[in-house]
Amino acid sequence: MSRNRNEEESEESEKEGEAGLRRDDWLIFQRAYPAESIPFDAGIRMVEQLDREERRMKEEAASGNINLTTAAEALPVWAALGPQPIISGQTFGNPRNNVSGRVSAIAVDPRYDGATNQTVYVGGAQGGVWKSTDNGTNWTPLTDAPVVAGDRSNSH
Repeated sequence: MSRNRNEEESEESEKEGEAGLRRDDWLIFQRAYPAESIPFDAGIRMVEQLDREERRMKEEAASGNINLTTAAEALPVWAALGPQPIISGQTFGNPRNNVSGRVSAIAVDPRYDGATNQTVYVGGAQGGVWKSTDNGTNWTPLTDAPVVAGDRSNSH
């Protein structure tokens, strides 16, 4: 028995719809994690939080506590260092070998202000987390000796 063109198009449309649904589910999962779903009022709360923060910054500027223009200009500018390796960049062992990698996550301390609090964290694509307390001039590895399940050789 042969199928007609409408049946074939209908099946293709269903497959595309399923794939689209899976993509949508993944997108929502990433944004909701660790919750099961995104709260109904999340967008409204985000806008309210942004408004509060903008008001706070304007009030600080009006009171003379901070000049928003010079504060922003005083912050260091991030500059790309790669893709070339960092010479002798290995943070442990001897000899210190050249290293390269890719940063997949950047986070700043919630109290980061670029002056009194300059704490920044980065996560590598292949693993590893580093912390800087001087706006990225120097880095301390936080995960050089990760604990492996069942491995007691590196227990503390």
